[in-house]
Amino acid sequence: MLVSVIIPVYNRAAYLPRLFRSLVQQTYRPLEIVLVDNGSADSSRRLCMAFKEEHHAAGFSVVCLDEAKRGCCACRNKGAQTARGEYLYFFDSDDEMGETFLEEAVSLLPADMVCAPTTMVMPDGRHVNRNAYYTASAADHILTSMLSTQSYIVRKSFFEKCGGWNEALPRWNDWEMGTRLLLSAPRLRWIRDKHFHRIHQHADSISGQSIARDFRPLLQSIAAVRADIDRLATEGREKQRACKALYAKSTLLAGQYLASGLTVEAALTLRAVAGLPVGRGFRTLAAALLAAAGQNVRGLWRIFHLFV
Repeated sequence: MLVSVIIPVYNRAAYLPRLFRSLVQQTYRPLEIVLVDNGSADSSRRLCMAFKEEHHAAGFSVVCLDEAKRGCCACRNKGAQTARGEYLYFFDSDDEMGETFLEEAVSLLPADMVCAPTTMVMPDGRHVNRNAYYTASAADHILTSMLSTQSYIVRKSFFEKCGGWNEALPRWNDWEMGTRLLLSAPRLRWIRDKHFHRIHQHADSISGQSIARDFRPLLQSIAAVRADIDRLATEGREKQRACKALYAKSTLLAGQYLASGLTVEAALTLRAVAGLPVGRGFRTLAAALLAAAGQNVRGLWRIFHLFV
């Protein structure tokens, strides 16, 4: 069964050799590697073409595309439209793929999604394993962001039914995409107790950028997830949990703004979720924890998770 790996590329010449080594080392075949250049000004596009020329072969096809519209989501959608695989796997151009992930994921099919947690490599070299609750709960993901871009393979037909990547979101777009996928009730399997891939955090990585600088894009993503819940969540406990999780996530973000002295941003973040049906008791809890979040107390999401 063919799996298509879709990778946006934009000015990543310094990191592409590391990525390419990890792709060639994949133990699963057949693979289709879809590289989508987003108008790079460095040698990234040339490196992609050279990789294709060297490694394109039966069982390991390489496709190089160009996307004029700015943004990784537009590149991912362009790649998904071209991909021939029954399953899609989205990856980032500055990271390293775990050698056996695709082989182990395919072994758990049939499913709409197969998921696994990842490891972040910090600028000082520390390896930090991302948290996962091994569930199909949108609420768990909304609060903990357990499904990053690199965390799952997805059946192409299911991905298309869910509408593809939201090209209007420059930040937290994988958070919104994961929420929408889970709210669509996939048949989902987890690879448990293993952390695949090395997700590198560095000065020019998107995930490492300042939340203060990106206040409006983050608020836009919160609004998109709220709309996803309104549109896709069925009535009952799971919708209530999703609303609580979004309220908690926004409270924690507001606390980070307060810790940075950005009181207006904190107020607007809380206003964005003010009407969610979370109950008076949960609002009281959130108000109490907001002060702690404003003092940079870490791990408060764990307390919220007990009540979501």
